Amino acid sequence: MRNFKLLKVFGVVFKVFAWIILIIGLVGTVGLFIKGASPEVPKTQMIISILTQSLVLFLVFYALGEVIKLLLVLEERSRKPEMPA
Repeated sequence: MRNFKLLKVFGVVFKVFAWIILIIGLVGTVGLFIKGASPEVPKTQMIISILTQSLVLFLVFYALGEVIKLLLVLEERSRKPEMPA
């Protein structure tokens, strides 16, 4: 019977990493809003860019963690014998 302990850890690590990316993106956006941007690039363009990138990366890493969790549940349920009705 295999437990795939390391794969479970990776699933959690991806989810934690996703939340860290989102928090850093939000903090960076607030900091940029307060401090300002360089004169070459408009502030609104930088804010939209940072928010979009952090949200996309959050969704990718969180989905990856959920896919790993789903595959582990599928593997576990496929090993159990079927109960008669």
